[in-house]
Amino acid sequence: MHASLLTVVVPLVCLVSQEPATPASDVYSFGVLLLELATLTQPLYDLDQMAIMGQIGFGGRKLMDEIPADCDERFADVIRQCLSPEPTERIEVPALVERMQELLL
Repeated sequence: MHASLLTVVVPLVCLVSQEPATPASDVYSFGVLLLELATLTQPLYDLDQMAIMGQIGFGGRKLMDEIPADCDERFADVIRQCLSPEPTERIEVPALVERMQELLL
């Protein structure tokens, strides 16, 4: 099994922008993985690595728009909270752990 190109590219965006990785960027990457589970496909699968970096790094296509309409609303809400374009608006790790535990019960 190979890693999702997007989960590899998100940290690269941090390197290119010379911004350090943060808990918020980790939450974003986790949101990408959750989106893959919801869609059963890789987000932005139709783009190459450079195009993905442009989309993510420069505010292009929004991953939240790829959440399927039939996705459980509680799960979709967690994905949206992880993928917020503004790092300060993303769910914090302790709250994310709590939400994920609620979904699993």
